[in-house]
Amino acid sequence: MTWNLYRDGISYSSLSSFLVCRERFYIYKFEKLISSAFNYNMCYGTAFTRMIESAGNKNQSHIHILLDYIESLNNTHIAHTEDIDKLAYISENQYKRYVNFYADDPLRIKKHELSFKRTHATTNIPIIGSIDGVATIDGNVWALETKCRGKYDELEVEDTLHQNLQTMIYMLMAYDDLKHYGEPLGVVLNLVRRPNSDPYIIQRKGRGKAKTGAETPKQFYDRILADMDSKPGKLKDKVSGPEHYFTRFYVEITKEDLHEFNRLHLTKYLWQLKLWYDWFLEDQKLLPNEDLDVRLVSARRHLNPYHFQFPIGVFHGPSQGFKDNYWHYITSGSRQGLKLDDRKRN
Repeated sequence: MTWNLYRDGISYSSLSSFLVCRERFYIYKFEKLISSAFNYNMCYGTAFTRMIESAGNKNQSHIHILLDYIESLNNTHIAHTEDIDKLAYISENQYKRYVNFYADDPLRIKKHELSFKRTHATTNIPIIGSIDGVATIDGNVWALETKCRGKYDELEVEDTLHQNLQTMIYMLMAYDDLKHYGEPLGVVLNLVRRPNSDPYIIQRKGRGKAKTGAETPKQFYDRILADMDSKPGKLKDKVSGPEHYFTRFYVEITKEDLHEFNRLHLTKYLWQLKLWYDWFLEDQKLLPNEDLDVRLVSARRHLNPYHFQFPIGVFHGPSQGFKDNYWHYITSGSRQGLKLDDRKRN
């Protein structure tokens, strides 16, 4: 089925893609091409988030949910079984430490994964999303967002969270859904530091031809887990211990903050999307509830004055200098590293 803006809506991640490059957005939405590469960091975050959400599932434990996910990864990425085994072992053991670390925390999860679909009043565009959880503490309601990161700056997180596109979209559009649990006070960013992301924790390959002192994968993984259990500062000047791996930031977001975000940012972003999409509707003489002809979108997109491709250069800004998923496709037409997306996504 062809994606329809006014029927299917837009998610935070798709809107972010649109803001960066219309051509990449077109490839994703209409040609339905996505990366086929194995991304360890992304998969680790997915595995960990699913285990957290398992606390609200009475039918499946965290280990069953993890094993189902690992099986799907092995079926899709048969060349990465060693990395997937590593992911499974470390993520499960880190999750156990996460549960123990927050066992006495006053924050209580009222609901795991709050999905929403709300129409933006000014532009009539539905916005969809899923908040990781709804939590309460001392009677106050918080939206819970979990992120797995290798590195992060704590001051930067606290200073920018109230301007974060995902956070503010979720708070604004799901506000009424959150109010079912009480008056929303803000966002709890539940940060989990991904192990093996610190440069001082690398697998020991050993010395000389005999590889003296080399670690087996299991020894290496266990050393990572031991770092989680150690006291802060044990590894010389490096930070270690559970506080290094698990952090929660509480950021209050007022109605005035949400109003200003909508006025100064979101409404303008959505108008850009609306102008881009409506040009195709007018070009094909269609009503908003009718689906675009993808062949005509492909053939005539460069006539759309709101369509552009972010310039490719030696340093590509949006990807911070790295080749992104669509690099080869845009520069040479090669589908290397891409596959057709047969999932229903917005």
